[in-house]
Amino acid sequence: GVRFPARQWELLSWADYNGADAHTRRALWALPSGEYRNIAEIAAAVAATSRGQAGQSPARRAPG
Repeated sequence: GVRFPARQWELLSWADYNGADAHTRRALWALPSGEYRNIAEIAAAVAATSRGQAGQSPARRAPG
């Protein structure tokens, strides 16, 4: 699998290399640029993006 921490471009590269579907690639492209420490951060960022709350990298988001 992908090694963490991983930047958005690394996630996209890994997804493309492994034949991710269009929906998954779209979700990764929509993520804020930044470094993701684990799969939970990616999932949270995808959820926030789909709710229209994207814009900050995971490292800059307030804990919560």
